Amino acid sequence: MSTRHKSRIIARFGIFFLFLSFGIWEIIDPAYWIGFAPSFIAKSASALLLVKVHGITLSIIGAGILFSKHVRFFAFLATAVMVQIIASLWIASGFSDILVRDIAILIFAFSLIF
Repeated sequence: MSTRHKSRIIARFGIFFLFLSFGIWEIIDPAYWIGFAPSFIAKSASALLLVKVHGITLSIIGAGILFSKHVRFFAFLATAVMVQIIASLWIASGFSDILVRDIAILIFAFSLIF
């Protein structure tokens, strides 16, 4: 197995772990994540449900990146989700440590497309 192949497997596992961890956390404790949701979602009557749906989406994307043969497709979805998260964070609170973290995750996910 080449070093490039090993690196790709490690990167896939890293994104899987990250997306699955955050996804499960959103499913188990959606109230914690309401504060990170855009205000129109946080004020919605179905805010907790929407956070859970987002958690399920993250979990599916993470599992797809690790277990699917369609890694590029799931990496594209991960990239799209991260762009949405970054835009929401930027609008809500401007530049922050969380935004920097999520930009790094975006780059990480984007790299798996190639």
